[in-house]
Amino acid sequence: KKKRTLIFAAVLACACMAAIVVVSKIVTANRYQKAVSLMEAGEYDAAIELFEGLGDYKDSPENYLYSKYRNATVLLEAEKYREAYDEFRELKEYRDSPKKLKKAQLGNIYGDMEALVDAGEYKEADRVYADVDQEDYEECQELLERMEQLNVVNQYYLAEGFMEEGQYKEATAAFRESGYYGDSQEKMLQIFQSVSVGDSIYLGACEQDNIKWNGPENIEWRILEKEEERILVISRYVLDGIPYDSD
Repeated sequence: KKKRTLIFAAVLACACMAAIVVVSKIVTANRYQKAVSLMEAGEYDAAIELFEGLGDYKDSPENYLYSKYRNATVLLEAEKYREAYDEFRELKEYRDSPKKLKKAQLGNIYGDMEALVDAGEYKEADRVYADVDQEDYEECQELLERMEQLNVVNQYYLAEGFMEEGQYKEATAAFRESGYYGDSQEKMLQIFQSVSVGDSIYLGACEQDNIKWNGPENIEWRILEKEEERILVISRYVLDGIPYDSD
């Protein structure tokens, strides 16, 4: 009788173990299906959590990466650049993550610059823009154009600040960099009326450093004489040279 009891207990234990395995497989399969459904519905955060917990079950590793990629892409499209940057950095070489990482990085820089302009930190915003190597972000043209537009406004405000401080040379350079944004032309006339003999201003541009790719440089002019509405100026540097005699 004791032997039969032991056999029954062993069979019961095996049956319990088998039931646990079956239940575990069912639970895992259900979690997998739920994760796939969440992924397909665009609820990537929840899907990522489930796929991560599923380990190597079926194609969970690939679905985990894909969900993170799609989540990062959504963040990027929503201009949540910092969050997107963190996600794409974790994805490394997955699909076109390196390309989108660059865009997120530039978006972060744009956001920093925009915040500085809004805070009136125009000189710091100018430094941020100057530090951007546009060749590194040539595939992010839309963002580069937005940064350029923001820089136009920033240069205008920067010029106004220089003008108020009596730094006319810097003011005229900044107004030019702004593309003479807004009422820059009127402000330039005010500067011409305010300058004194010996002051310098920037007006126009000309190739001066023999480096063609960086465009022409601002021309610096020194005030020699001033009469009511007229000023006599001379460029600080020789702008061109023409042979006097061909012989």
